[in-house]
Amino acid sequence: MKAGKMVDARQILLEVTKLDPNSYSNESHGLLAETCYLLGNFQEAAKEYDIAIKYGGKDWRLFWNAALCNMHLNNYKAALVKANLALKSNIPAEAKPQIQRFVKEMSEKASENQGNFAPANIYRSDYFDLLLAGQELNVWANEKLPLKVYVKESTDLAGRPLNLYRKEYPSLIYSCLDTWSKASGGKLSFLPINDANAADMLIAFSQTPQDVTQVKGEIPVEQGITRFHLSKDDSPAPSPFRRILKAQVELLLVKPTTLKALTVDEMKQIALHELGHALGIRGHSDSASDIMYFNQSFRQLPALTKRDKATIARLYNDYPGLEVSGVLGFNMAPLGQNQADRASVKYKPNAEQQSGF
Repeated sequence: MKAGKMVDARQILLEVTKLDPNSYSNESHGLLAETCYLLGNFQEAAKEYDIAIKYGGKDWRLFWNAALCNMHLNNYKAALVKANLALKSNIPAEAKPQIQRFVKEMSEKASENQGNFAPANIYRSDYFDLLLAGQELNVWANEKLPLKVYVKESTDLAGRPLNLYRKEYPSLIYSCLDTWSKASGGKLSFLPINDANAADMLIAFSQTPQDVTQVKGEIPVEQGITRFHLSKDDSPAPSPFRRILKAQVELLLVKPTTLKALTVDEMKQIALHELGHALGIRGHSDSASDIMYFNQSFRQLPALTKRDKATIARLYNDYPGLEVSGVLGFNMAPLGQNQADRASVKYKPNAEQQSGF
């Protein structure tokens, strides 16, 4: 496992668990669950964590990891139960606020789903209808295109220097915008500018987790946040979509719970997600594989899935295509029973005019 050979480790641990029951059963099933989690098989991981607990595993991380598995499976009620069991265990003081925040978020999601197990329908070609039903879609007016984009470099919005900032980040941002542009069928276009005040979309970076926290005063768990200025729709027959006037994207350069610097791929994954919000997908996908899933997942790649692409394409389906644009061509690890806390969670926003990851 330390060598990262999770497939091989899983096969070995499957053989070990055939010797059950023994004094090592809870540990072997816990390790098997961890390999499954890291391979993105959350259903098998959840089952193995339950077996580890059945065999006497009392480590708080077993309950916490099981909670995370059930979250990824959209089984929010079970996630809530496991997280509460983790809180009743002997957990370190630094982990308690994060799990308490998780309990609050899962309680809200369980309430939204009436406490039922609602597995993601990954066979749908997109999640447009899901977002439409929840009134979680916005659009940029066609006359706004190309969108004027400003990327703030080297300092955060408060003017503080960013020692973790990389000079390649502006190029990464425009590459992500190009990815969304292509997914929209060329309907979305962008124009880089050097005047922040004239920008339709401002992208900034931060090293301070509190800068991207959606609920002030709570433990920071978000990796980024998108804030909107939306138009009012007072017409007799209002559109199902609010019009975006301006968007501000703020990306965290570190893991919010460990303050560990992000890799370039991790930054790309987060940028794609937050830019998806800025372009109108205010809500989240129900599949852990999609870039617009509400939490980072080992199933995700720093790329759009077919469902992500199909959703943005439907959102701007009626917009005219452009032959020329301003710029052309533009994971939470499970906690090992004897390892330091590696988890970091990002949750769905509560406020209507902001979205976070």
